[in-house]
Amino acid sequence: MKSWTRLAIEEAHRVSDDAPENVEPPEKHLEGFYRCASDLLSHKLNATYLQLTIDQETLDFVSMPPSGWLQGALVAVLGYFMSFTDSMAYVGIGKMHVLSTLQFKLLLEDWLPLGGSLLDIGAGAGDVTQQLAPLFSSVVAVEASYYMAQSLEKKGFSTLCIDQLNQNPWLMEQRFDCVACLNVIDRCSKPLSLIKEMKGLLKAKGVLLLAVVLPFSPFYEQGTRTCDPEEEFVLEGDSFEEHASCLALQFDQMGFDTLRCTKAPYLSQGDINQNYYVLS
Repeated sequence: MKSWTRLAIEEAHRVSDDAPENVEPPEKHLEGFYRCASDLLSHKLNATYLQLTIDQETLDFVSMPPSGWLQGALVAVLGYFMSFTDSMAYVGIGKMHVLSTLQFKLLLEDWLPLGGSLLDIGAGAGDVTQQLAPLFSSVVAVEASYYMAQSLEKKGFSTLCIDQLNQNPWLMEQRFDCVACLNVIDRCSKPLSLIKEMKGLLKAKGVLLLAVVLPFSPFYEQGTRTCDPEEEFVLEGDSFEEHASCLALQFDQMGFDTLRCTKAPYLSQGDINQNYYVLS
């Protein structure tokens, strides 16, 4: 597993290459990304579905100043010497947003009281970790990218820069109230092994907080190349609803119980071409 850090920035830019610049107000443009045909979800998943809408914290994110052409040019040059993930982290652009702190709280509050322990796996530069941190008394971040890990440390997070969880004996002895795995299982080489290890890191009543871009399209970064995962993790169907239902079923079969689910856009800081980028 070369890197856990999400390539969503690059992928979102690719998806948006042929699209016009976002001209609608963000609250209108992003509204559809929160919508789900809940009646097409499995019965169990439908019963746990939580409808969210864009909130002020998310609006603030998509309204932030985009990166400039000089920063983009520097990333392009660095791409000859390091991975896209590392070059973005080195330059300090490409901030990410999944949910606001309040939205995370709405997902977790019935099962996790404030003040527990969090392990954030594949934490990237720490932008999303910062949204989660106010809900916990202690946070440990895990990140494979050296430059991403540096960014996490600068933000004040206790950080382990490792490729595999089992590379750190101390970590494998810990148990956490919550393990966050946000947009990682579709960008790692061994997703099944990772899921098994995460389950072992949870306390008896711990919660796994999972985010996945759907429909599912897995690959992982090997230097400047992208490769197929070593372990096959297949979701049947074509739509968000079909993949979400299949994902929940597979996790149920691995000993998890789906407590709550939602749908939201995965957002990336914009640049000179577009105000912001989005994956559904």
